[in-house]
Amino acid sequence: MKAYAAIVDALVAEGVTHVFGLMGDGNMLLMAEAARRPELGVTNVRHEGAALTMAVGYAVAEGSRGVGVSTVTCGPGLTQLGTALVDAVRRRTPSVVLAGDLASTDTHINQYFVQRPFVESTGAQYIPLTSAGDVAEVVASAFFRARTLGTTVVVGLPMHLQDEEYPWDWAYRPSTDALPDPASTPVLQPDPADIAALVELLQTAERPVLVAGAGAVAAGVADRLVQLAARTGALLATTLRAKGLFAGSPYHAGIAGAFSTGTARTLFAQADLAVGIGASLNYFTTEGGYLFPAAQVASIDAGDPRLRTELSLDLLVRGDAGLAVDAVLRGLTGPANTGFHTAEVADQLAHDTPVELRQPAEGLHPVDAVRELDQAMDEDAAFVVGVGHFWSFPIMYLSGRGPQSYHVTYDFGAIGQGLATAMGMATARAPRPTVLVEGDGSLLMHIQELETLRRSPTPLLVIVMNDGDYGAEVHKLRAKGLDTDGARFGSPDFAAIAGAFGVRGRLVAAPGELTDAVKEFLHDPRPTVVDARIDGSVVSAPYLRSVFGRDE
Repeated sequence: MKAYAAIVDALVAEGVTHVFGLMGDGNMLLMAEAARRPELGVTNVRHEGAALTMAVGYAVAEGSRGVGVSTVTCGPGLTQLGTALVDAVRRRTPSVVLAGDLASTDTHINQYFVQRPFVESTGAQYIPLTSAGDVAEVVASAFFRARTLGTTVVVGLPMHLQDEEYPWDWAYRPSTDALPDPASTPVLQPDPADIAALVELLQTAERPVLVAGAGAVAAGVADRLVQLAARTGALLATTLRAKGLFAGSPYHAGIAGAFSTGTARTLFAQADLAVGIGASLNYFTTEGGYLFPAAQVASIDAGDPRLRTELSLDLLVRGDAGLAVDAVLRGLTGPANTGFHTAEVADQLAHDTPVELRQPAEGLHPVDAVRELDQAMDEDAAFVVGVGHFWSFPIMYLSGRGPQSYHVTYDFGAIGQGLATAMGMATARAPRPTVLVEGDGSLLMHIQELETLRRSPTPLLVIVMNDGDYGAEVHKLRAKGLDTDGARFGSPDFAAIAGAFGVRGRLVAAPGELTDAVKEFLHDPRPTVVDARIDGSVVSAPYLRSVFGRDE
């Protein structure tokens, strides 16, 4: 058996179901072998960076079961991954990249490149294959590191070794065999003294706030936190990663931090206790430490949140979130506190309105567009949100779904990652619908992947929030009194571009048209690009505060 066939066998043994790649000399044997295996789906992309980002999106949709797998050729094939590698590492999603390589004696070839330093500079790990007989060990090690460290591992595969015969009897032990049994993994028990101290804080607080993060989502404590809020009168909030965890609660104030509404910020300022549950109380969640100016701060966390917080903790409860919340509920005595749980607060939250909700000068108001999309789309849809000025609108005004329905590509702050992420997620989620909300400038950075989308028909709806500008830069330049022409480029017709690539396209510019486009997609869920012409003069609430220094 050739080494490249052994590598593909190892992928199947690891439970891989899909590979994303762009073929070149350094990986063509691998991709050809993968394409003939019935256990594997293969998506041939148009840019190497998109291959890795799609693989990460696929793994995100699979959850704890998945490791994203992509493959690229050597030299420039690998260097094309630069931004995608940093982004993948920061997303902390298990991923393995099978990258072709040249022998160290091939320095005369113009694609020769020393790959390890490049890869490691992005934060990813690099494992080279140095002998055809080491295939099993190298591949298993890559998957073990990816799974246990939650990172991206690049495997360097010299071309001449891939085409050699595997010299031993083939026996592959997948990395999953070496993983600890979750049932036998010890759970960190919270210290009873810390629990008692937190109970005391909650019982004496007049206006507490509970901020749940990704750790709370993983621990499955949403219902118990709602109970805790009812006992203590606490306002409920989440980090961005836990968006939607308390959907439906009348005392849910939404996301804490940069994406807080004006009403939520006013209420947070009244809090005398803020408790993070599996939440990173970082710069963005705490608005640089100023979101809870009058509050004592406590944290429930299995790790040490002091390493990732902008706030000085008055109390740290180290332990499993589920165990800690259960213990706090048992420790509470006496009547429930009213706190924030009043008809007035519930009414304020129910009728919270965004800034600048007015008739737009032209096109759609971005908040109206998001609400129209939200109401028309199926409840089981997942939303991917790109990066840019526009992102505040879907992040703040998509509603009614849990955290598993939202994925924001903000980890490296890089525009252009949305389309590939959404394509990977849509591939894993099919036939359930996936929606990408992206900016016009961002989509243009990987517009060629619409051709890939045509060849890989998945139920993906792309909503382009099209203001014809680099909106973030326009507003920042305007705030400084500078000329904005350098960030204004006008807009192509994305519906026509999609059609040229063989993908269904729609242009919408008036109320109701976006609803019709969504209904068309749901009736016939093939890849669709909707060019939503929004009024670029509308400034989002976070930009009004951070750029213009005002709330309205």
